[in-house]
Amino acid sequence: MSWLRKAALLIAAAAIVQGIRKENYPSIRDDPQECWKYGEKVPTNLHICDPDKIVSSSQAKELNDLAAEISTSTSADSQCPCSQYVCLVEKLGGRRRGYPVTLVLLKDMEEGGQELVAKAGNYSVYLRNEKGYGSMARCQDDTLVLLSFSDKVVYILTGNMAMAKISNDEVMTIIDDSRSSFNPEIAEGLKFILQRIRNELME
Repeated sequence: MSWLRKAALLIAAAAIVQGIRKENYPSIRDDPQECWKYGEKVPTNLHICDPDKIVSSSQAKELNDLAAEISTSTSADSQCPCSQYVCLVEKLGGRRRGYPVTLVLLKDMEEGGQELVAKAGNYSVYLRNEKGYGSMARCQDDTLVLLSFSDKVVYILTGNMAMAKISNDEVMTIIDDSRSSFNPEIAEGLKFILQRIRNELME
């Protein structure tokens, strides 16, 4: 677990019952239609899973577009963080050069017997390793942002290469600065975090 970074944020939110155990949370890789339950076509480049519809469809599209921008950026400032071989193959194949980012939203983590931050961490690691949320990573260059609404927590999980671009102090600053953005709209807080992650990764 030394290659992972974790950060948590308590946010103001109304209590909502009925959670989702991590084993039952949809796979963004295998069950994208369960992640995008807005009655619309699932985006081709899906970076958000929101089975409980925590945000509206328009907000989800905006967040997905922002995460996709970070994940597929060809900006000269977004250097391929992996080995020379991996980066050369991607360049020759015309594929993405950014840092993959996914958003995980749910009403409640139905996991008992754990301290909140540890619960969010275990949930995030399970989704990354077992549910395909790390499948876009090439060399531990991915970031997962989890929000559990009634638990009032946001949890950030990063691989080594993404961590190399965002220091511990920078992550905590992002978390602290985002607090006010979550009220009254959860989507605004998530947008703020993504924008700050993008700024750090693309420096």
